[in-house]
Amino acid sequence: MSTTRTHKVENAARDWLERGLPGRSERTRTIYQDALAPLLDRIGMRRLRDLTAGEVESALRSLGSRISSRSVQIAHNSLRRSIRYAEADGKVGCNVAALVDSHQVTAARISESCGAICARSDGCGRVREHRSDR
Repeated sequence: MSTTRTHKVENAARDWLERGLPGRSERTRTIYQDALAPLLDRIGMRRLRDLTAGEVESALRSLGSRISSRSVQIAHNSLRRSIRYAEADGKVGCNVAALVDSHQVTAARISESCGAICARSDGCGRVREHRSDR
């Protein structure tokens, strides 16, 4: 187990997955681990005590363009729970992941995809035919 100075985000996630889910099935652990993997690729090597809410939000936003909104929410929830577990263990003083609203991140993703549809709409909900569609 790492000390508080060297404890990284990936250490917190691993500790939570290994010891913080008593009574959970292996399938549940795998779902959380798979959801966390792309997030840990972005912020896993950050020291836990140096991690900022802005970094968490940025990482979640970058995931939002590659994975489903539900997967982003599971990843964020798992990160929050991992850091809370580390917080209870004295590894970090503040759970910065809890300061980020994943609904805003996923709402931005939905808004962007709606923008593409709305740009092709005639204002009445009908999608205009593009030359490439003819």
